[in-house]
Amino acid sequence: MFTLLVLRMYGFTRLALQLNEMEGNLCPSDSRFRPDLRLMEHGQVEEAGREKHRLEEKQRAAKRSREAKKQPWKPRWFVAQFDLDTNSTVHRYIGGYWRAKRKEDFTDIPDIY
Repeated sequence: MFTLLVLRMYGFTRLALQLNEMEGNLCPSDSRFRPDLRLMEHGQVEEAGREKHRLEEKQRAAKRSREAKKQPWKPRWFVAQFDLDTNSTVHRYIGGYWRAKRKEDFTDIPDIY
């Protein structure tokens, strides 16, 4: 039974599918809106691959545009900082997301999909 269920869900675990469930008032850049993931969830693997490629090309074009304008990428709700324990850069949450979600105000979010 479990094996048949997993095959029907295209290799996604039940938890993975539940994490991707849509809910109200999501930020337009929420990964649950990724069209390639939605296609994978519906078993459209080839179409998902093409869509993933399209998204990657869109991201590369946006990066080239920012670089041409000398505009560095700045995350909205995180700041990069060096972590001495891991000897690596980590991103620390600086706030604002939950306030924007509560107010239903996701203005100035780039179109990434």
